[in-house]
Amino acid sequence: MDHLKWTASPLRSLKERDPYLDWSEHSDWRGMRRSLGGKAPQKPAELCALVQAGEQGLTDELRKALETVAKVPLAYRAPKKTGMRWRHFTARFKFSKLALFERIAQEHGLRWELAAPFRSAREAARAAALGIYGEARDANSFLSPQPNGAPGQAKGAPQKLDAAIAVIDYGFPLLHQAFAKPRSKLSGAASTRIERVWDQGEVCRDDERWWRQPSDLGYGRELGKAQVDALLAQRDHGEDETELYKGLDLLIDYSDARRRLWQRTHGAHVADVAGGAPDPASGAVDLAASAPLLFVQLPALTAADASGSSLGVQVLDALHWCRLQMKEKAPLVVNLSYGTTACDRRGGSLIEQAMDEVLEEAPSMALVLAAGNSRDVGCVAARHVEPGRDVRLILRLAEGDRTDTFVEFWYDRPEQAELQLRVRAPGGDWSDWLKAGQQLRLNDGMAKGRPAIAGLIHRAQVPLSATRSMALLALAPSGASRDDNGPFAPAGLWEVELRALGKPIQVDACLEWDEISELTPEGERTAWLEQRQSDLDESLGSFCYGQRTLVVGACRQSDGEELPYSSRSLERNQPALLAASEFSESQPGLYAAGVPDGSRFLAGGTSNAAAMVTRRLYNLLRRGYEGWSSADQADTLDRLVENDPALHMPQR
Repeated sequence: MDHLKWTASPLRSLKERDPYLDWSEHSDWRGMRRSLGGKAPQKPAELCALVQAGEQGLTDELRKALETVAKVPLAYRAPKKTGMRWRHFTARFKFSKLALFERIAQEHGLRWELAAPFRSAREAARAAALGIYGEARDANSFLSPQPNGAPGQAKGAPQKLDAAIAVIDYGFPLLHQAFAKPRSKLSGAASTRIERVWDQGEVCRDDERWWRQPSDLGYGRELGKAQVDALLAQRDHGEDETELYKGLDLLIDYSDARRRLWQRTHGAHVADVAGGAPDPASGAVDLAASAPLLFVQLPALTAADASGSSLGVQVLDALHWCRLQMKEKAPLVVNLSYGTTACDRRGGSLIEQAMDEVLEEAPSMALVLAAGNSRDVGCVAARHVEPGRDVRLILRLAEGDRTDTFVEFWYDRPEQAELQLRVRAPGGDWSDWLKAGQQLRLNDGMAKGRPAIAGLIHRAQVPLSATRSMALLALAPSGASRDDNGPFAPAGLWEVELRALGKPIQVDACLEWDEISELTPEGERTAWLEQRQSDLDESLGSFCYGQRTLVVGACRQSDGEELPYSSRSLERNQPALLAASEFSESQPGLYAAGVPDGSRFLAGGTSNAAAMVTRRLYNLLRRGYEGWSSADQADTLDRLVENDPALHMPQR
């Protein structure tokens, strides 16, 4: 393709600049643009960042400097009684303040990464009806009238909890019987076990009667137990369940002209496995079946974003919100069955270090993570590159892939050694060799002045890792979404060559999880070709390399066999546990809650496995076990596996 031209461009000199920020500028923010009222897509109004300060944390001096450009939630700005100041925090700032934010970060030695979601075309189409893209909606055009008798919001801080199960996910059916207490024998009234809900992705309207705005985090909307109980009472008095959810602006399919209720969601299934009544896997009425519940709903665009760009910010905020709901030293088990695939594979990312910091400060808090389902889909290629023996990798970019595609090349920085890369588009010419400190962009000569269709950005230091170097290959979509007129990256085989100079270098080439193309009959997904066994055995999810989290993979209950999709890392001896995510080959999953009350559906994956361990760990802690330490899990793991046919220690 003669019209495709690789050109060099200067790398910004800012130390440890996020390569995703470089790509956003190369592509003119195309992956984050929004359509408003049929006008040309607009650049994002606001950006989010995950930030790491120095050893002194968020000092008063740093806080005052950031106040001039960014919003840092109160949860990070108010030191604990011990005087502890958080090293990791989140910040939100206007797009127009980006340069000023970068300058302040450089002056104060901050590491930070961009955390605005790269949109999914499929989600963009759904969100158009919500007004996120497309014309702003009139809320009154689809919301049911607020039912009479909505309880007033309680004044003052809510009461702290003695114990709880928390789930960070998307799509919680608050009125499902799985999350209710047994009905009162005297009054027969229904009551929920859901203590609080934080919906991170929606705005609390001025005329809102059900939701309130969280004070400690400052965005989203929050619902209390009294409000859920009032909704259950409305249903008991004949109010239609769908109308109640419309009143909450929750779980309604707005792309459907009839605006019907969603039938199944990831959050419904995971929350039921983690804390539903009874245990959907065993049928037992265990301690978790009466546990107080905390739900954090991720923003829709974060949940749908295949790059996982904004997931770290939302998860860190969620962990702090959960922590603030609890009494000191109260047992809290948090389930996170979301993640991404690309990372430094050493636990050096900002979000993994931030998770470790939160868990260190709250030793009675446990965070259970799903290992991920990407082991057999071609997301990782680990290669040993010898001097004089270049290594070639081939990436198949699916036809009609409507999202940006990202590949991260991670490697350690040995002395007197250098890694170089070059790339060739399908039918095109090779780029020049690229070393650390350089970047290239691929432009379509037929679309002059338009955004780049590919970028190769190579930095010796990046905020996404404390110790490793990284080169980022970013590809524009290969197909059009409803408001994207190109230019597009050519689908087909993209080739990458790796060259080591001086000494051998081990390179982990991680493809960020991508969407299945809707234009291919077999549902083709962008993936590496020519996978090796070593690629499969080093495929753990990106949040799973921290020191204090509990990582869970998936097995089959009928025979204890580890499932082929369940990600793992032999080098890191993870996952720590395997849990049954399906009963047998004939029943490839577990039945758990759907959205309409009483409904259930079958689903599998490591999401189920993590939720099952979340439940078992809560039961163990509530039985008085005091040996839990997220820094030393050996005794806890032994106790969990003991006499439980659904849990197994992985074979190393």
